[in-house]
Amino acid sequence: MKVKKYFCCICAKEYQKQNSIQKYCSPKCLKKWEEEKAKEKRKIVKEKKAISVTVLKDKLWKIVSKYIRQKYADSEGFCKCVTCDTTKHWKEQQAGHFVPSWASSFLRYTETNIHPQCFHCNINLGSNPIEYREFMIKTYGLKFVEQMLELRNELAVRKSCDYQELIEEWTEKLIKLTSK
Repeated sequence: MKVKKYFCCICAKEYQKQNSIQKYCSPKCLKKWEEEKAKEKRKIVKEKKAISVTVLKDKLWKIVSKYIRQKYADSEGFCKCVTCDTTKHWKEQQAGHFVPSWASSFLRYTETNIHPQCFHCNINLGSNPIEYREFMIKTYGLKFVEQMLELRNELAVRKSCDYQELIEEWTEKLIKLTSK
């Protein structure tokens, strides 16, 4: 009868198996094996934690921005800047906030607070607030605009699970929009 050869998973020495789950030749190699497994577990936990709130915020914003720009695009993919009427393909426009995202975590992902803007108005002119306000009043009415401005000081404390839910909601909206 031929004896099957087993090699230690740590030092690669040949050994006689004492039980069916043994993978090591000595207590010293067992300890090394357990340390490696513990290190692997810590690495997996660390990788899971790596999906931080910042990463989720970035992912969510990409989806929201894409949705907003495509929502206002015509059948050929062009949309107007709400503050200066510059027309460009939705991929060349930005999603700008009426109440700035830095000023209100509460309104940051509110659809009625975000509209297509060109780079010049959104970045160079700091959202072009006077023109943006005029657009908002024309579109939603003065009372609505005043309510939004009152809400700008509201704080939204979101955890990673909240961002996950928002990502799912906005992804669903984007899929519905693009499947039309």
